[in-house]
Amino acid sequence: MQYNIPQVWHVNKNLPTPLFKQLADNIKWSICLGNMDNGGNLPPVRQMAKELELSVETIRAAYKLLEEMGLVITRPNHGTKVVQEYRDKTRANQWGQDGIAEFITQCLAKGLPTERIRELFEDALDKTLAQNIAGKILFIECDIQDRDIYCPQLGEHLGMTTDYMLLSDLEEYIGENDNRLKNYKAVVTTYFHYAKVLQILQPFNIPVYGVVVELSKKTLTDIHHLPPAAKVGVVVKATHSIQYLMNCVQCFREDLDIRPVVLNGTKEDEQQIKNLAGWAKNFFTVHPHEIVLHDLCPEANIYTFFEQINAQSLGVLRESLKCL
Repeated sequence: MQYNIPQVWHVNKNLPTPLFKQLADNIKWSICLGNMDNGGNLPPVRQMAKELELSVETIRAAYKLLEEMGLVITRPNHGTKVVQEYRDKTRANQWGQDGIAEFITQCLAKGLPTERIRELFEDALDKTLAQNIAGKILFIECDIQDRDIYCPQLGEHLGMTTDYMLLSDLEEYIGENDNRLKNYKAVVTTYFHYAKVLQILQPFNIPVYGVVVELSKKTLTDIHHLPPAAKVGVVVKATHSIQYLMNCVQCFREDLDIRPVVLNGTKEDEQQIKNLAGWAKNFFTVHPHEIVLHDLCPEANIYTFFEQINAQSLGVLRESLKCL
């Protein structure tokens, strides 16, 4: 079977970052952005090595790193698959069907008309959904700006109160018991931090869900309206996959002239941005660096990579919360 290997997985051999780590990061971002199906296979090692012009050892090291992140699992004769959250739906569905059939049989035995039975089911369904969707959820991310960006989207779509917490505060918050978490129906984070949050909350009896984040339709439209060969700066943290994010922009517009700046939290960061601003008037960045860019480059066009939660991801989350 021939696999289609996305362009965004290609690595930059001129970067100091080890090639296996670049590749692992690029695949990780594809998974986190919802571009890889749960349970889907990664390409075989030898095919990936041939397509990307890398050694087999590099591919194996990248897959191993992804497995250590909890994002994939490798099994002999089955290849490497994206981890799929396990739920025993078959048993639950069978229990529901048997219970409903028994209830209908009892209603018919009592002489209730068919329309009355339908009304009973519709009333019960409406009440159950209203009860299940009620409550609060806790949204966990790394930057306080995420609260203002994502919490309103979650609250509006789910009809639930959404509290926010920094990931760095989570372990201190829960302490040695889960009493505080009992105020919440579930914990939600983006897939970038899903594995970490799940690991921290594993001892506690609370569901954890990940959502996919993406570029907004307005940003995509703005990208397509940029003039040919427009100069674009990409400003990211050192922990992000710079090559992947540059590839993301180039996937939409191959004709753009792109230069990166990687911020390391040092005093040289500001000068790097100023130098880039002297060259480019269009910037892509990640939260919260758009604030610094607005201050240093007030005339520039500034776009954030991840500014909305994917609609399908919200729909899956809503249905999952209904089942709790």
